[in-house]
Amino acid sequence: EALSARRAAAGLARTRGFYGQLATTVSLRPRGKMLVEKSVSVAMLRDISRQLGISLHSDSRELHALPLAIFTLVAPLPVHWAEEPSSHRGVQSWIFVNRLTKRSTHEHPYAPAMRGLVRGALRRHAAAQKASGARRELLSHDWVQFAIPRGGSRAPTFQWHNLRTGERSDEFPPFPAGTPREAVYVMDPAWRAQARTIRCFFEASGVRWMVGSGSGAPHSSSAMAKQHSTSRAVALRCRPRLMIEVIYAAEVLGIDPLREPQHMWLAEEALCLDLPFGWRAYVDRHGHEYYYNELLELRQWQHPKLSYLIALLRTFQQRQREQRQRVVAAIGLGAGEPPRANAAH
Repeated sequence: EALSARRAAAGLARTRGFYGQLATTVSLRPRGKMLVEKSVSVAMLRDISRQLGISLHSDSRELHALPLAIFTLVAPLPVHWAEEPSSHRGVQSWIFVNRLTKRSTHEHPYAPAMRGLVRGALRRHAAAQKASGARRELLSHDWVQFAIPRGGSRAPTFQWHNLRTGERSDEFPPFPAGTPREAVYVMDPAWRAQARTIRCFFEASGVRWMVGSGSGAPHSSSAMAKQHSTSRAVALRCRPRLMIEVIYAAEVLGIDPLREPQHMWLAEEALCLDLPFGWRAYVDRHGHEYYYNELLELRQWQHPKLSYLIALLRTFQQRQREQRQRVVAAIGLGAGEPPRANAAH
């Protein structure tokens, strides 16, 4: 079981490329029965974190290990394991049963192995902080986005939760003015290089000419964010999303998380891995996933949704630049007008 858990955890980054690593992580299929009727909640994440030995107190330096807690919470079951309904003091729950040994437990079969991974991650992180002299966790480690059920047949909504302070936010949480970037997140140079490669791929594609022109020009960024909110909420229902994942996706698209929080919904949308019309995913003989469009007869390694989202972002950013130029021009004209009193004399 421990070996299977380690292999499963190590296999999250097998998909080709930067976006593939994010894609494989966020598209991890959850165990089915527990999530049929309910979404992954803040209480569930706090409970599994406690089981794994991850402290969520206000002065904790262990929130960086939350990805392991989320993986344990939603990971598929090993071979020969199954979930069965259970009731304890009138509360509906699930137990895990090994079909071969008939052993049952209330914790996920991967939990014992994941506790060892958590201890190792905490030791390495503490040693790295001691060597660098860092005194506080990155602010992006504190925030997690959850789906919020609304009851009945209505689609869920979503909300950001700060597990350290208890703060909540319906939109991507903006950081106070003057917050240094290194206090929020740290990007490895290799990740930035791959992000540049993806944007170069976009420049070479024809999608950038298909968005933002003519009658098909998109609406405002805020209007489109509301229009696409359902798909993001449905994706969050099965797996909460870490802020650092959204920030990585934003870097790929070319969004500045500190200066352009209004566009961060595009990064959230990039982690909802539905394919555009006409595209299908295939796996080559080496086990690498690629995408093919039969109508365009186009095959590519990069997820086709990225090019569209980058095109939307460029359109919104261009509109903002033009609006600022108009404001500056209006202010300049106003400053250049002679005073009316002098003109009367």
